[in-house]
Amino acid sequence: MKLELSLSQRPEMQLRLSPQLIQRIEILQLPAQELVELIQQECAENETIEVEPPRSEAPAPANGSESESGETELAEQVSSNLEKYTGYSEILRPRVRRDGERDAKMEAMLNAPSAPGTLQDHLLAQVAFANLAERTRACVEILVMHLDENGFLPDPLEELIIPYDERYTLEEFRQAHEYLRILDPVGVGARDMRECFLAQLDPGHPRHDLLRRIIGEHLDDWRDNRLPKIARALALDMERLKDALDELRGLLVPPPGRLFRQEVVVPVRPDIVVERGDGGYEVRLEDDYYPQVTLSPSYVDLYRDRSLGRRMRRDLRNKIERARFLIEAIEQRKNTLHRVALVIVEHQREFFEDGSLLPLKMRDVADTLGLHVSTVSRAISDKWMQTPRGIFPMKHFFTGAAPGGQAVGLESRDSVRTKVQEIIDAEDKRRPLSDEDVVEKLAACGLDIARRTVTKYRKMLNIPSSRQRREY
Repeated sequence: MKLELSLSQRPEMQLRLSPQLIQRIEILQLPAQELVELIQQECAENETIEVEPPRSEAPAPANGSESESGETELAEQVSSNLEKYTGYSEILRPRVRRDGERDAKMEAMLNAPSAPGTLQDHLLAQVAFANLAERTRACVEILVMHLDENGFLPDPLEELIIPYDERYTLEEFRQAHEYLRILDPVGVGARDMRECFLAQLDPGHPRHDLLRRIIGEHLDDWRDNRLPKIARALALDMERLKDALDELRGLLVPPPGRLFRQEVVVPVRPDIVVERGDGGYEVRLEDDYYPQVTLSPSYVDLYRDRSLGRRMRRDLRNKIERARFLIEAIEQRKNTLHRVALVIVEHQREFFEDGSLLPLKMRDVADTLGLHVSTVSRAISDKWMQTPRGIFPMKHFFTGAAPGGQAVGLESRDSVRTKVQEIIDAEDKRRPLSDEDVVEKLAACGLDIARRTVTKYRKMLNIPSSRQRREY
């Protein structure tokens, strides 16, 4: 076998995206906040870009009678608020006893630290003021940091001690765990939900033994609504069992970690605003809070100066081209987003009237506008539309037709899910409908839907199975 090197030529065609096209694609897909950040970053790096403040932040004109009336109205509002808050401050002012000393309870309330934000902070604050040996305190703090999001300690102590076995003993970890179990909130440090609920039971409760057996032996059966099985095992009639379960529902609280779980709410700014007008619905691009990007005239004039050095002119030309590409990409983004929104509003007009969505695919919008499907997908990604019925992500308006039979092209998936919800809400809870029964009910409405599709929609609606919905 002989190896040798040789040169050859062959024609080849390749489709490559230019940096400018890639930038336009990225800007089209960016949400509003990230677009603002991109503009700020480009402005910091490219001095040929000028940014005017958003129109929504532009100062209002202060002249004539309107300015004077506005100032008068503002002064009256401040005066009114001052009187109102002065009244509150009289109530909230620290009380003073007749002998001149401050109220001790009020002092304690004013000097009390704010509540910790996490379960770990809450527990460590209790440990810090506890009368514990230093080694025990250190072990408790280690266990606190190993709690999961529910406040449970699912891993065995024999595994948790491995990284610390040179400093602490297993017996010290067990003592620390026993102390952790008595901290607030009740149930912290439990192995699982069963231990958490058992820790919440009061030993002095009149029916403590019964409630303890239900949780300890039949928690899974209770979760799956297998009440006859529990009643037979405990030799109870159904009424007494239901009374005991109702009592447990009033006694038990969620796992301790969920009490400290904080939901982060991200404010949404609509990109499109739909308003009802005289002749229908008006679609407006909401871009008042965008910085207005323009090309600096002074740098354009500087580039035209022939006395400028060649290297400086080349660098300046590159920056001016970057600025132009950015401006064109932003304008193209606005234009594409507005055109897509117009098609959506025209097709989903019934939604703004009665809330019912018609089947709409991205392919339909792309064909109408002469765009690629990926362009439509990027245009609506992380974009929001404000309508008379509320604020919705633009993807909300794209829904395929329900599969099968007479429903094709007439019913959207959302409307079918609504029908599934209505059928289950109207069922007899003592004889709940199975998914097969729901299929038959839909067929009677002219909808030929497969059972697996009904099951999928039921789970999407967070509706339990027929066995779990049954009432005894």
